[in-house]
Amino acid sequence: MGVFLGLNEGTNQDIIENYLTSEDIPLGMLPIGYDGGDNNILLALDGPAGRVYFQDKDTGKFYLCANTFTDFLDSFVPLEEKGT
Repeated sequence: MGVFLGLNEGTNQDIIENYLTSEDIPLGMLPIGYDGGDNNILLALDGPAGRVYFQDKDTGKFYLCANTFTDFLDSFVPLEEKGT
């Protein structure tokens, strides 16, 4: 996970701006972030809602990351501190 989108009006990290202007995000999906390679991380708003997907920017294909947003967040692990 590179960046979580938020309410950052006027930046490329604004969740509303990304939702309204992105041409490659289908209806029923909300962009919630992107990884270091600018691939979208999307939250399904319907069918079934709450699932989190990775969208490959080169192929446009979707890959299920987690069945719920909570499961997605729980999958994160802390980075090892340098020197330990």
